[in-house]
Amino acid sequence: MGKAVGGGGYALLKYAEHLARKGHIVSVEGIHKDNPVIKGMDLSIFHTVSCRPGFPRLFKGAGRIDNLMEKIYFSTHLRRFVIRERFDWIIGSLRDSAIKAVKLARLSGSLSANFVYETPPWMEHDLGRLWFEEYKGRFKKSWLRTKKAYRESDVLISTSKLSKRWCDGWLKTKKVNDYVYPGVDEVSLNPSLKKKNQIIYIGRLDIYKNIGFAIEALSLVKNAPPLIIAGSGSMRKELENLARSLNVKVRFKGKVADSEKWRLLQESRVLLFPSLHEGFGMPPLEALLMRTPAICSDKEIFHEVYGNHVEYVPLNDRHAFARKIQFLLENPDYCARKGLEGRKFALEKFSWKKVTAKLESILASELSRRRGK
Repeated sequence: MGKAVGGGGYALLKYAEHLARKGHIVSVEGIHKDNPVIKGMDLSIFHTVSCRPGFPRLFKGAGRIDNLMEKIYFSTHLRRFVIRERFDWIIGSLRDSAIKAVKLARLSGSLSANFVYETPPWMEHDLGRLWFEEYKGRFKKSWLRTKKAYRESDVLISTSKLSKRWCDGWLKTKKVNDYVYPGVDEVSLNPSLKKKNQIIYIGRLDIYKNIGFAIEALSLVKNAPPLIIAGSGSMRKELENLARSLNVKVRFKGKVADSEKWRLLQESRVLLFPSLHEGFGMPPLEALLMRTPAICSDKEIFHEVYGNHVEYVPLNDRHAFARKIQFLLENPDYCARKGLEGRKFALEKFSWKKVTAKLESILASELSRRRGK
């Protein structure tokens, strides 16, 4: 269950999809019906799919409206639904989804599992002042409720070794059961598509993603290609103004369906991913799958996940970032070789078959243990 499809919500939906493809009875509840990610997905594989109207979080205060709509949906539909269906597992992720998963599991007699992507101490470590400015009021209270929900979950699954380590330290009295990396779809390359003179960023438009830094770096690149931005968020207007002031060509695509995402990635020469913090970071993996090199900020999580298969730049060193972009643009043979290696790495290490088998094992083992009591 998740009220949006994006970031952690997107990963949760993909876990659900591949469990369903293996024959499990899976219901997906609480997705925004207008999210383009689900438009190209075969929803018939699920037992049920329940979408709810969503309110775009494009301005301050919009989140409260969206949360109110979600509360109404929870009280009028979800409670009755899970009590009637009696699932073995109710699975959530992050704050609101995790809290509701535990509540619904209690109501229905199901077991609860939650995916862990990030925690306040980890974000404080990575974000510093930016985190302190946000970690207060309702937001802080939601994280404290999340901590309680995590401790009450029957199973906790992190999406990396690093997120497990940070969550274990945060919870203290409860340990994450294991980590399961997200998988990647085995998307075929389209032989009719050629590289275009463009660079791409995929993700939310918020301050943690550090997109303004990428635009500033591009302003230092000689004959820089246009930057394609696939994603939405509250910083779009600010980023538009920055690009205009620096004379950087940027094309905002908004949220895109998977089919368009794969096309844009295959056509792009480089993916930029300069995040200040990530719980995993899917776009570089998706870029590697499409043989497109990726430049990431020099963060521990990216080294764990991607090793030497992506390029790294020091945080907020725009000149180093510009030099790395320039190098990749001027060395197509190097990019082609890294692209071949990257696709092989992505398919071998992050296949959904391998990922889903590990997730199945964790859930089946705990279910068997509980039933054997």
